[in-house]
Amino acid sequence: MTQAHFINFVGFLVQSVPCMLLCLLPFPAESFSIRRKYMVSLFGSLLLAAAAVFAFFACLPANQHGADSLPLSLEFYANLFMAATLILCVFLLFRTIRESLWKKLLVLCLVIDYAVFLYSGVNIALLLFPFPPIIKTGGYSDLSFSLYLILTLLTFPLLRRF
Repeated sequence: MTQAHFINFVGFLVQSVPCMLLCLLPFPAESFSIRRKYMVSLFGSLLLAAAAVFAFFACLPANQHGADSLPLSLEFYANLFMAATLILCVFLLFRTIRESLWKKLLVLCLVIDYAVFLYSGVNIALLLFPFPPIIKTGGYSDLSFSLYLILTLLTFPLLRRF
């Protein structure tokens, strides 16, 4: 595994795993149709597999900037894949939690707000601060990966308490 594969694999997980945990934490154990540890294992396995696929395809030479083989940018396909994975996770979440629709929607909206905060924070930091030129290999650059990691480490422990 190259450094680019590793960064894309871990970057995908840094973006998705905290959101998955924040979706599961507000519900008591009796709300799950399957045991919570199996639920975390199911979602964790799904996200690990999706991260591996993401890292593999994001680093293909045909997907790099300047290649004429893709009709749209790599960021579009990366975001599309992330969205498809998250839609699958939301579907599974709604099927396996026995709570009111409104409670599930409230938790989902709050977690989406958190994900948008992370995404916006990283992109604003990349635009505002005079970082050296960014070499992007796949969906994440070294810098964007580092910013996601730092922002997640700073905010997730606070949010998990609520």
